[in-house]
Amino acid sequence: MQRADRVDAPGVGPIVPEQPAPAVISARVPAAGNQLDWAVDNAGRLDELATRRPYVDDMLAEIAKKQGTAGPPQVVDPEIMDRAVQEGWTELWRGVQSGSQPGQPNAAQRAEILRTGPFQPGAGIYGHGVYTSVWREAGEAYAGLGSYNPGELMRLALDPRARIIDYAKLRREMTAWQKRFLRQHGYPNEAAFREAAIADPALEDLWVSWVNLADPGRYAAARGYDAIRIVDMSDGYVPMPDGTWATQYVILNRTVLHDPA
Repeated sequence: MQRADRVDAPGVGPIVPEQPAPAVISARVPAAGNQLDWAVDNAGRLDELATRRPYVDDMLAEIAKKQGTAGPPQVVDPEIMDRAVQEGWTELWRGVQSGSQPGQPNAAQRAEILRTGPFQPGAGIYGHGVYTSVWREAGEAYAGLGSYNPGELMRLALDPRARIIDYAKLRREMTAWQKRFLRQHGYPNEAAFREAAIADPALEDLWVSWVNLADPGRYAAARGYDAIRIVDMSDGYVPMPDGTWATQYVILNRTVLHDPA
């Protein structure tokens, strides 16, 4: 009896049918929703986390826990990563180097923490989070490839289902929220709020929430976004050959990522 998974062809021997391509599965965990009020109400505790470690934003990590989005990315085989990119996932690159301060992880440890460890977002000029670029060369530069002490270059893929907000739109949304916040608490502007907070210790936590949520990454995570997209703005490296800056994504929810094994 001939096996069902093979066919004997005259003169060429058995032919094994082509195997189906590996499936690309989204593991994205959507954010619970708008947690800005929760962040304001828990300002004191979150502020302690915001300043606990200089190289990790533990406040942002706590917001991700509240949202249910602090889990790891999906680690997949390279062929699944390739197929994901072919099917519309955005290929991203992240370069990491060893920490320069005592107790900081080395490059390999930092890469593994992003892949399988606790969520440890860092700082950045467009908001705290995990910085990535669509341009491999930028990732290589940040990894220090070619230097005497090279780091790690990570290849990632961003789920097309991710809830992404463009940086310019995010800034407008933040400004509108800040204006409503000031009106709600009876202050005409930030300067008046600051003076009142200096004069009245009872306002300290409210002022702290204002300061901490002025970071675009923390605000966006509290609002339930998965990532911030930065288009044609400096990435601290160099422009691409066409003179534009490579698009960057600040990741706030690692579950929207594929990370190759």
